Amino acid sequence: MKLDLININSLTDIISNSVGILILFAVLNIVYEGGKVYKLEVPLEYESSLIPAFFLCKDNAIVFLEPEIIFINAILQANKKSYHKQDIFSLDYMDIKGQIVEDYALLLHANDTSSWSKTIDDSQISDALDRLDSKKQFAFFFVYDDSQNNGFEIYRQARQYLKQRHVKSGWQPVNKNHPASICFWGDVPACNRYFPSRGG
Repeated sequence: MKLDLININSLTDIISNSVGILILFAVLNIVYEGGKVYKLEVPLEYESSLIPAFFLCKDNAIVFLEPEIIFINAILQANKKSYHKQDIFSLDYMDIKGQIVEDYALLLHANDTSSWSKTIDDSQISDALDRLDSKKQFAFFFVYDDSQNNGFEIYRQARQYLKQRHVKSGWQPVNKNHPASICFWGDVPACNRYFPSRGG
């Protein structure tokens, strides 16, 4: 009697790429972690004409980022005589510091999160989430993913809240060495592009 064996080459192909790993996890469908059960979703991004509204999640706290205010404050800092290229400076916005990189992107360095919202029920965050127009906008979350400053739980709560309102979302993991960045001009090729995730 001949037994059908798993094709090792196919299995290696699946496990050796990130999409394959996500599909493998999706087949398993649930993850048990500390008594909590999470349904896995494959976060595949897609191009969209929707405009991103930015949020930053760290230390299980969340803040809504207003690019207009942040960019004006960054330009004011960069125009000071004491400013040197690559300086990290205060943005006078929710204890976030900025750093201009190669004249097109603003890195956002988040250190102190004590003034940020600790729950999505906080009026500052719930108002920002409720203002999103699902036909024109989506929420984009920069989520700290290291063990000391994890922002994943509050991001997950915000994403679930938006799903109930049929508002799309996307996300990007960030950390101290690779902070969040927002571009000054969207037509610069080196700028990050921000997309929603399918099912997000």
